[in-house]
Amino acid sequence: MVGDIGYGLIILTTGFIVRHRYQTIAFARNIAGMLIISSLPAIIFGFLFGEFFGDLGEQMGWIQPVQLLGITWNRAEAIIPMLILAVSIGVVHVFLGLTIGIRNAIILKNRRHLAERSGMLLVISGIIVLLVALAGAVPGGAVYPAAALIVAGLPLVIYGAGVFGTIEVMSTVGNILSYARLMAIGMASVILAIVANKLSGAFEIAIIGIFIAVLLHILNLVLAMFSPTIHSVRLHLVEFFSKFYEGGGTAYKPFARIVADRERPKE
Repeated sequence: MVGDIGYGLIILTTGFIVRHRYQTIAFARNIAGMLIISSLPAIIFGFLFGEFFGDLGEQMGWIQPVQLLGITWNRAEAIIPMLILAVSIGVVHVFLGLTIGIRNAIILKNRRHLAERSGMLLVISGIIVLLVALAGAVPGGAVYPAAALIVAGLPLVIYGAGVFGTIEVMSTVGNILSYARLMAIGMASVILAIVANKLSGAFEIAIIGIFIAVLLHILNLVLAMFSPTIHSVRLHLVEFFSKFYEGGGTAYKPFARIVADRERPKE
């Protein structure tokens, strides 16, 4: 979602500064570590997308978006390919969750959960193949195996989750489409950066344009630090974990040794 070399370098620098200045504060050290780690893919994808503070690097001739299979990785232009990529990530992630759910059902010998997860995999696979066939990306004959997958999977879903299991199927489809937010957030970020760059030259007084552009880039950078974290955590907790995780069980109590107050280290 954050694929910009300039933003990545600033996030990396911020992480090192925070870690150096607030070494004694555990929360600050954790935040700094996350900023440092997350800055690396931001820089790497910045090279792929050809982004350095939006399109500034491209305008200056410093960097160009990568061309792969005849498709540009310029996010401001490759909207449909990026959308397909984001939804494909959703398919892989949700299918992984369902597979883990099947594995858990086998271990716990829960037939209904096993049937529900297995049926869900079949039905969703059938829907995906059907949509791809209708879009003309694969031969039209693929409609028949897609229908067979749906017909084979629905009874398993109904057996495992009842009639309301069919609603769960549509909910799972919505979960997969929800990964489109990966593309949307990245697209919003790069568009805001491009707008900031254009505004810098839209005023007769250069200093005003540069000041406004810097403010917009700072706003975009702050959003880049926090917004992707919130949305990616939601994708894990709601779309992914819901396919296999079930609460309950015994609360985890790690081995511990009670330390007297006089033995506690001073921070």
